[in-house]
Amino acid sequence: MDPNYGPAYQNMTYLLMDLDNDSKYIDQYNALRKAQKSAEANKIMEARRARFAKALPYAEKWYAAEPNNIDAVSLLKGLYQTTRNEAKFQEFKAKEAAMQKK
Repeated sequence: MDPNYGPAYQNMTYLLMDLDNDSKYIDQYNALRKAQKSAEANKIMEARRARFAKALPYAEKWYAAEPNNIDAVSLLKGLYQTTRNEAKFQEFKAKEAAMQKK
């Protein structure tokens, strides 16, 4: 893979995140929480975090290839939040805000 070709990393990120099915997982999570089945709901959320953690290196390479791409910045912000990396979340939240002001 060409290390400077951002779209390849973008596609790998989305593929690993399994975005086509993400809303289904969130619906399952919410249904289990509503049914007070917290342990099962937490397993779904942990699996989601694991998928997002696998996608993170590709998202970071996407950002490295396209540092001015607000979609990459926004996605990384969300990935860092989901994977509970507060420092990186705050860093990319600030980057996103600065980019939106331009």
